Amino acid sequence: MLKMLRTWDIFDTLIARKCVFPHIVFQIMEQISKINGFANIRGAAADFAVKKDKSCNLDDIYNAMCKISNIPYQIAEKLKQLECDIEIDQAIPITENVNQVKSGDILISDMYLPEEIIRKMLDKIGLFVPVELVITTSGKTQKGGGYGSNLKNRNPICFIQAIIWKPIFGIHESMDLILHIHR
Repeated sequence: MLKMLRTWDIFDTLIARKCVFPHIVFQIMEQISKINGFANIRGAAADFAVKKDKSCNLDDIYNAMCKISNIPYQIAEKLKQLECDIEIDQAIPITENVNQVKSGDILISDMYLPEEIIRKMLDKIGLFVPVELVITTSGKTQKGGGYGSNLKNRNPICFIQAIIWKPIFGIHESMDLILHIHR
């Protein structure tokens, strides 16, 4: 018997940003912090952290920032909080998808933001139904230790409906997958 699991990718399917592109968040941070070149430093820190460990999180990125720049750890902590605050502020709902989320659905993120911030973003967009969050920073594939590996504790055979929205192309599609998980 197949069990139905409905999963939703959080970013670019349920949550969009007012500024549209993620790198604009870093430009906003540069303007607020008045640290010249911050947007580039933040991007380089993420690249550095990912090369060291593909499953890096926000703390890893800001630790890398301190190593590759002259930004002290105390300032980096304030910048990290600023990034989280801006991400929450920038979050807007993709209403047509948010309205389809049902109690018990699984929301998936492969982003470096911590669960607490993602939950605040979901609250901000008005998503209040009880859902399970699967958060991994190592991508979407089971091989990479991503959310596929996080789903393996479920029934050995399940049906997954993955709802995907590709804003750049204006494509909204649903993929039906039969997932055979071997324990």
